[in-house]
Amino acid sequence: MLFTAKYRYNVSLPHENLYRPETVLINSPLHVRSCGHYRTAKGWRDRAIAKDFLQLYWGVAGSGLFRAEGREFILKPNTVFFFLPGDVHDITALEDGFEYQWIAFDGDNLDNTIIQFNIKHEVRYAGKAPLEIFEEARNNLCNFSRHGEYLASANGFTLLSMAFAGATLQGSVFERFLRYIRKHYADSSLTIEAIANALKINRITLLRAVIKASGMSPKKYLDMLRLREALSLLRESNFSIKEIAAYTGFSGSNYFAKFILKKTGESPSFHRTSRD
Repeated sequence: MLFTAKYRYNVSLPHENLYRPETVLINSPLHVRSCGHYRTAKGWRDRAIAKDFLQLYWGVAGSGLFRAEGREFILKPNTVFFFLPGDVHDITALEDGFEYQWIAFDGDNLDNTIIQFNIKHEVRYAGKAPLEIFEEARNNLCNFSRHGEYLASANGFTLLSMAFAGATLQGSVFERFLRYIRKHYADSSLTIEAIANALKINRITLLRAVIKASGMSPKKYLDMLRLREALSLLRESNFSIKEIAAYTGFSGSNYFAKFILKKTGESPSFHRTSRD
């Protein structure tokens, strides 16, 4: 079994008599309190006590049972779970080698952070645990200075953001769609039906997958990709407008100009002369 935990220099541990300052060094909306890495045997159970901070758990291997609000949640690899302030942290390893990374947060703005991220009791798919960032956070907690605490807070916010950004499932419809349009967006004859045929799926399946992952239809996503590429070339290259239209999947410069005007409210020439 493995139990590795690092605490902010001014966090008092149970039964600890060492003097620690009562306030944190930095003014920050989010403070990292502690960060750890556990690997346990089947049947191991964490001491079930209430804690007044927010804690993120990120599954690495095996599975574990988390109890909250009278419900049970199973943490598996590539998923995350949160205990909220005031929760009793009740965790049981369901199999040998149950392994997870965790990080805990406190601070005056904690309630607002929970609201803005819409953090609640649920198991979410988040992709492979970013082990290096967890390790960086632990190392920064060992740097007993403003510099170390700021860096630990940055690590913590990154981990929170990654937990909610999730990860594209390898081989998923959306991931295959992204790969295909990034390779073929310059083809002016590209249609959503052609993309669906190339991916060997029907249009409805493609539509649902792209909307679920991005909030946009496949057509809107393709338009957005072409728009971003076109604006980048207008601002950063010396290609002619006709060339940029061809490079970004438009059948002609007139249609390209109308598209840019409709999407941005300005002509291609405006974006060309508005370089920073």
